[in-house]
Amino acid sequence: MKKTTMVAQDYVNVDIDYARWLNWLFTPIVVAFVLPVVILVFLYLSCFFLYIYKWHRHRLIEAYEHDFWQGARKTLAAFWDAQGWIWHGYEVDGLDSIPDEGSALILYYHGAIPIDFYYFMSKCILYKGRLVRTVGDRFLFNIPGWSLLMEAFKVIPGTVQVCSSLLKEGHLMAIAPGGVYEAQFGNEYYELMWKQRKGFAKVALDAKVPIIPMFTQNLREGFRSVRWGARFWHWLYEKTRFPFVPIYGCFPVKMKTYIGKPIPYDPEDTPELLAQKAAHAIEGLIKEHQRIPGTNKGRNPRNICHKTNSRLLHSVSVKSKGGVVDFSTSVDLSCWKQFCHTNCQYFLGSANYVQTMGGTYVLTQNNITGRSSMQA
Repeated sequence: MKKTTMVAQDYVNVDIDYARWLNWLFTPIVVAFVLPVVILVFLYLSCFFLYIYKWHRHRLIEAYEHDFWQGARKTLAAFWDAQGWIWHGYEVDGLDSIPDEGSALILYYHGAIPIDFYYFMSKCILYKGRLVRTVGDRFLFNIPGWSLLMEAFKVIPGTVQVCSSLLKEGHLMAIAPGGVYEAQFGNEYYELMWKQRKGFAKVALDAKVPIIPMFTQNLREGFRSVRWGARFWHWLYEKTRFPFVPIYGCFPVKMKTYIGKPIPYDPEDTPELLAQKAAHAIEGLIKEHQRIPGTNKGRNPRNICHKTNSRLLHSVSVKSKGGVVDFSTSVDLSCWKQFCHTNCQYFLGSANYVQTMGGTYVLTQNNITGRSSMQA
């Protein structure tokens, strides 16, 4: 009897060890590659909503005489805006630079997934009342179920002539010159991969519109493309023109879009010169607002800070480049948000450590006080 019990225990131990090994093996895979599926599900939910909306369009057409998609766009914009606020604490700096009327060409850096552009477009729809038409890669139009999404949000394959004509009609348009290539093969160093492309410059010159540069901080820390097998993925992309590179992430890092100063139309500019101006403008935003190399150890403060009755009750020690930040008392939430938006760039692994843009700060009740920096 005792021998039978020992044998049974051995089997139980083996099973437990095996289960632990499986957990160790598959947890990183689930975290890294399953989380991006959340965004894919989100997109398909958007498509599902649009199909329902289209089915009932005859009941709504009177409310939207000119464009029955308007209500659907605003509803989905609110949907995406909420998701960006909750998961990434997303915000835009310089939204006033987007004109309330008239045309402009917006250029942006293309992340592994252009999630920031979804959020930015939502902001424009909700707060500016304007739809930003965008140029998408042709493979997007071949994804099953996505044609309605492309139609509702006016995504086009985009030739120079088509883009120019839309701008001349007074629309806003956005282009990521790096496109799918930049999305797949870019990394945490945020180097532009435009491959001498200047079609966007020809569009801006022909339409006589300004170019507005745009960059989102920590974009590649939220989603990344794999680094292994680079030669194979390059070869496969050149052969198929389809983005096969696996993407992982959906990390809840803080994202903030910075909109730079518009580059005005100058009839003396050549496409080559204007393309250089645009590249330098976006590189300037990257240099000013992005830590290089980026790190996806960051966390969105909305997800890691404990909230009670709209107040933070943490007493934590915060590590910065310049010194130590002490939260010695309850901190008002608005005060915390101001501090984070101004100074915090990354949360390093937990709520207890924050890297700031520099300097030392002490947070007290309803107050932020700077003090002389010291090495931590």
